[in-house]
Amino acid sequence: MARPRSFDARDLTRFALLIGPVNMVADLATFAVLWWLAGGHATPAAAALLRTGWLTENLLTQAAAVHLLRSRRRPSLRHRAARPVLLATVALAVVALVLPVTPLAAGLGLRALPLAFFPLLAVIVAGYCLATSAAKAACLRGRSL
Repeated sequence: MARPRSFDARDLTRFALLIGPVNMVADLATFAVLWWLAGGHATPAAAALLRTGWLTENLLTQAAAVHLLRSRRRPSLRHRAARPVLLATVALAVVALVLPVTPLAAGLGLRALPLAFFPLLAVIVAGYCLATSAAKAACLRGRSL
């Protein structure tokens, strides 16, 4: 913050190569869970379930990424984000979880998620957080952010 840092394309490439696969694995795990919950059927209802679950998972993991990747430090109560960032990410998480059960859902092609999805989603998001933290640590060992 005291002085500008130069942009290094190699650092960005290394970061993308470490973090990108974490997102991909979370998405694939979500798709697998949703396919299983849909009974392995490719129906319009299953497609809506997939869209809804994927949107929910992506919004939650991206809200987590804001906190996991915002600084070199590990996220903690002692080094938490500023209040506007906290409020924005909490709002994003609430939207992710509530939107599928609002009247807007049908117009967006979404549907209510089955209760069985949420414990599995929690495991996926927790795994995403652990893997993102590990990828961040590997990235920081290889360069200075």
